[in-house]
Formats: sequence, structure tokens, C-alpha cells
Amino acid sequence: MEAILKKPANTRLLSVTLSSVLLVACGGGGGGGSAANNGIDVSGTPVKGPMVNADVLAYRYSASGTLLKGSLLASGTTNAQANIAGLRIPSDYSGPVIIEVQANQQTSDLNTGLTPAISVFRTVVASPDVLAAGPIYPSPLTSLAYELAVSNADSAAYGGDGDGSISEVEFSNAFGLASQKVLATLGFGLAIDTDLNTTPPLLTAATTSSAAQVQAITYRGAIEALSAILITMKDDAIANNAASQQTTDSLLAALAADLGDDVIDGAAGSEAISAFADISDLLALVTVDPATLKVPGTEISIADIESVLVAEQSATGSAVDSSAIAAGTVTANPEPAKASPDVDADGIPDSIDNCVSVGNPEQGDLDEDGVGDVCDADRDGDDVANADDDFPNDASESVDTDQDGIGNNADLDDDGDEVPDVDDAFPLDESESVDSDNDGQGDNTDTDLDGDGVENSVDNCPVTANEDQADSDDDDVGDVCDTPDPQPSAAVWGSFNWDDANWQ
Repeated sequence: MEAILKKPANTRLLSVTLSSVLLVACGGGGGGGSAANNGIDVSGTPVKGPMVNADVLAYRYSASGTLLKGSLLASGTTNAQANIAGLRIPSDYSGPVIIEVQANQQTSDLNTGLTPAISVFRTVVASPDVLAAGPIYPSPLTSLAYELAVSNADSAAYGGDGDGSISEVEFSNAFGLASQKVLATLGFGLAIDTDLNTTPPLLTAATTSSAAQVQAITYRGAIEALSAILITMKDDAIANNAASQQTTDSLLAALAADLGDDVIDGAAGSEAISAFADISDLLALVTVDPATLKVPGTEISIADIESVLVAEQSATGSAVDSSAIAAGTVTANPEPAKASPDVDADGIPDSIDNCVSVGNPEQGDLDEDGVGDVCDADRDGDDVANADDDFPNDASESVDTDQDGIGNNADLDDDGDEVPDVDDAFPLDESESVDSDNDGQGDNTDTDLDGDGVENSVDNCPVTANEDQADSDDDDVGDVCDTPDPQPSAAVWGSFNWDDANWQ
């Protein structure tokens, strides 16, 4: 929704029938979860609209469980103000917590007194610490993100490793991306960074600023618009086939399956989704102008959702000042849903975007591996990560030892020591270039250059091996490298060679 400061809100009160209304200390929405000695008390409000007397269940995460639900951690309910009550997470559990809200025969919409339009929705938080930090607000949008994450968490597109099993980390990460995809398609104007779990879709003690109130209005409008669309889809299916068994819950799950390939088109990949078989024009129903829809169970337009939030304050016990909303100076206009998400808002739909989470309208892909350069850990595809690659955009080079701008594959003197690689015993070490004894240690640091076991400092022939250190003439130069002493020359006087004389 686009925040504006203009139209007066419709302030007519909803007819709310409650046997009693109790004020809550935090002013609606429960308040922060508390960490008791034996667990964490969960607070918050499940909203479509606020659900009274619903069952609220908390499950452990299980990779093998249906919808990744493990064993039951705790159970609670929602009270007359639609606040979660009696739900305490054991202190010895630290993994992801799956929250499931179920309508029962006594459950009603706080505003209309009718059976909730959607009877089951879910969400997940990474750990109980999230629940201790403050209230949560499960909704049809969190449920859509949950289903989307369950179906796709192991895929590479959602950060999974594709090993056939979903880890806790994969699931938590996937829920984050799935939330963004839901916001980008069925967020009806919600910002892409909205936290679907912790953002209040009703007025609470946390919504005192104009910005927080606009966000609450926008989120609530999205929840009611999605619910209205699901009801319209169900009615359309029945109108086209009286035997249709589709419910808002089954159609919500079908929407998640449809969004799995990043396009709402009635199919998961190339396979048509059977739940939509009797719906005449799915795309038209989903992308309808939300201002033409009514809050389920009322005659109030989604465009006047502000009046709902103001009116329900007496029932939720919220004492936050909503006069600016009632006066129409704080309001928001809903935006139509989109058929395909564009999470990074680069103008390229996620279905064809080679880098979904980072904006790259140019779609550069140097190595043509289908992963955009701006999010490719190895842009040139040479199996050397960009962070370790001196030439991340050149598949033929990855190392530049002497940092002269010429990669080692093309550089004739890799270490820059002015000794060509072909003549350099250590072409990657500028401090060495010769290894006289071929022992792998350069001469500059080798204490036994000739490798004869005698250290240079006492070796009488340090560059020529002579283990025996023989020195026949005792001149401290070993025989193997000693220059022979010159021999005496023949004695010649005048022209007579006395050495050749015939001595008698």
C-alpha cells in the first residue's frame, strides 16, 4: 500500500458481540513473550481477522514430519481479545518452533462473530528466542510463506543443497525468502522487508508512530484482501461445479504450490494444479483491484480497512491513540497483487531473473551458468571463488603472484624477481631463484648448498659436494674444487736448456 495523508477514514463501528471485554496490559496483540523459569510464554495474535477461542499449537521441527512438523511442544488458545494464552515453550528446546493456529467449533472472528474465513494457518520462527523477544502474528500470509518454504527449502533457488533432506538452517532461510516472494506478489503494497511474523496487523502498543500505523493498516489490508480473494475463488469454483470440494484452506495451499515456480498461472511448473480446475480465470481473480473487495463477513471495502482497526480497539483492549487514523490523516491505499514476484525490484520477474535477491537489471552472466554475476560466487566459472581469484572476470587466469596485473599463465616472470620462469628454480618466490643441490630449498636460505651434509660455514667446498672434505694440500679448499698448484718451469739460460743437457 502507498501511504498517504488525505482521505477521511470510515469510522463506523463494527458490530462486535463479546460476553466480556478485558483490557490487556500491553494494549492489544498480547505484548512481549516472557521467559519463565520453566519455559517461554508465547504472546501475540493470529489474524484473519483476530481469532477468538482458537487452538494454538507449537511443534518441534522434524525433517521427516508432515509439513516438517515434529512432536508437540505445547498447546494453548486465544482468549476473548484474540491474544495467545497458555502457550509455553519448554526451556530445554532451542530449535525452530512451528506455530499452528486451528479454528474449532467455538472459534470466531473477533469483529464479525462469524467462523473465520480461513481455519488453519501456520508460521515458523528460528528459535524460542524470537518468541521471547515479542509478540508474533500468524496470518494467511505467514501460512503461504510457510507452505512455500516447505516445498522449496531443499532447492538451490532457496539456498538448499538438494540432498533430499531439509535442515533447520535450510528451512529457516527458505522461510525468509518465501516471505519476500509472498510480499512481492500478495503483499498488496507491503514493503519487501516486512517481517510477516512480528509486524502487527492491528493496533497495539507497538504502533504509536504514523509509520507503524501505516504498516499495520497495509498488513491488515493484505490479510483481508487475500482472504477475500480465496473466498471469491472458492465461490467461483462452486459456481462452475456444484460438486467442488475446494475450501479457502485448500486454495491457500494451492496458491503456495503455484507460486513455487515464481508465476501464478494455475500450474506448478508444467503441471496444472487440480485445485484450480473449476476456477474460470485465476489470474483475474488474484490480481483484482483490492479496493473492489470487501472485508470477509462485512460490507466494508478493503480500501476502508482503517475503520476496522480503529473499531476493534475496544475489543482487543488497545489503548493506542488512533485519532489520526480516524481523522483520515494516516491511511494507506491497497495495491493489486502481482502474478510474479520481483523480490529485488530490478524489473526482472523472479521466474526469469538470474539473481533473484540482488538487483541486476542488466542480467550479466559471464560464465553463462544461469547465475547472475552480481550473486555468482565464481563469476568466470574457473572453479576459483571470486574472493580468491586475482582475475574473477577471466577464466584463463586466477593468480598474479607478483601483482603486476599479468596473470601467472601469461606472465614470463611470475614472481617478478627478474629471473625468467624458465630459468627460475622458484618461479613463484621472488626471494629465491637458484637451488644448487636440488633439495627444494633455495640457495639464499639453504645452509648446505651442495647437499653433502656439511654446512656451508665449515664446508671446504660449499658448492660442490664432497662429503669426505678431502684437502690434499691443506689449503682449506677441498680437492674437488681446488685448482691444482702450478708446476716449476724448465730452467733455460740464454738459448741453452740445461734440463736437456747430457750430464756426465
